[in-house]
Amino acid sequence: MKFKYKIVALFVSAIVLINLGIGIYAVNSMQNKVLDAARSKLLSDAALGEAFLDQQIPGDWIIKEGDLYKDSVKMNDNFGIVDRIGELTGDTVTVFQDDTRVATNVKDAEGNRAVNTQATDVVKKTVLDQGETYIGKANVVGVWNQTVYKPITNAKGEVIGIWYVGIPNTIYDKLATDFRNMLILFSIVAVTLAGIVIWIITDRMTRPLVMLEKVTNRVAQGD
Repeated sequence: MKFKYKIVALFVSAIVLINLGIGIYAVNSMQNKVLDAARSKLLSDAALGEAFLDQQIPGDWIIKEGDLYKDSVKMNDNFGIVDRIGELTGDTVTVFQDDTRVATNVKDAEGNRAVNTQATDVVKKTVLDQGETYIGKANVVGVWNQTVYKPITNAKGEVIGIWYVGIPNTIYDKLATDFRNMLILFSIVAVTLAGIVIWIITDRMTRPLVMLEKVTNRVAQGD
């Protein structure tokens, strides 16, 4: 009987380990594919937003009298344009003057627009100092987002601000959590069924050995 238990335990342990490995790979693969798709969408949304902005307000970006302008339109506290782009894309949208939000649909914990708040150091280094686009996870007013930050340049090519679009990471975290929970449930069912099947098969395979053991014991006892 102990032999049967060992066989069942061995096979069930192997199945658990295999399921665990497959589950970890599947969750990581799914997360990577979802995040890649999200970042591709955000890049497209950023380009769409810029095109929409250029169409609505043609002209160069410029700092004038301490404020950010596009052509002759002041962008500081100009919420209509970011709200409209947010409606079109479903994203959070922000115009930065240097590293400071001057027009945004991002809200703080109290529900107020997060104007006069700053970009994170890693974003500032990538976009303002290096003049490159930042793509990836970033903390946006205390909330993790998948983001795209692009340099805003004036007619001379100098970086004077940042164009941002993003979407809260909670959406993708929930997708990953739901997928992981589904895999766990599937694995529990699969391991349970496999354990039952292995028990039945092992029981049939070891039954002759059990009977032989009983006969041997009887012979040894002189029956």
